[in-house]
Amino acid sequence: AKNLAIAHFGETSLPYSLVCFNLARIKAVQGIYKEAVPWIQKSLFIRSKVIGKQNNHYASSAYILGNLYMTLGVLDSALLYSLEAKQIRDEVLGVEHQESILSNTLVGSIYALRAEFDKAEEFLLRSISLSEKKEGYKNLEYAKLLNNLGVLFKNQFNYDRAAFYFRKSLDIRFEIGGENNKEYATAA
Repeated sequence: AKNLAIAHFGETSLPYSLVCFNLARIKAVQGIYKEAVPWIQKSLFIRSKVIGKQNNHYASSAYILGNLYMTLGVLDSALLYSLEAKQIRDEVLGVEHQESILSNTLVGSIYALRAEFDKAEEFLLRSISLSEKKEGYKNLEYAKLLNNLGVLFKNQFNYDRAAFYFRKSLDIRFEIGGENNKEYATAA
């Protein structure tokens, strides 16, 4: 696909940027994060030159790059790209769009890793609020967001608040699928 895209469209085309994007995602799924980075960087660069930055295609590449950098522990770069993706998605898609909510969650997670707990809490709470408003509270994504907030408080040794959010997450998982549910069993 890579060679075909280059031959037919060139190395600075949107089809080639999509090939780069997909190769990065494949490498990431395989756990080969360092090899994924150059592919997503190519996608990001091509998209910025061909269609500009104020669109979700560019924001998706920035989001993936931020996520990869977070996984690799390059937190300054992770925060830079994740904030950029969040800002674009908020403007282009709206703050209540699922991809904007995911961007909030990623930014919150990066702040947590940087031990900037107040900022992490702010972004995670925003994700929870937006997710509840959009989808309600009886869904797995909402339960996972509550669990993330529980982890944040646990890492701050605030066990009462952590337990509160872990319990809410667990209750939702139980409500969705009962005690024989995989999501409930792995969270319990």
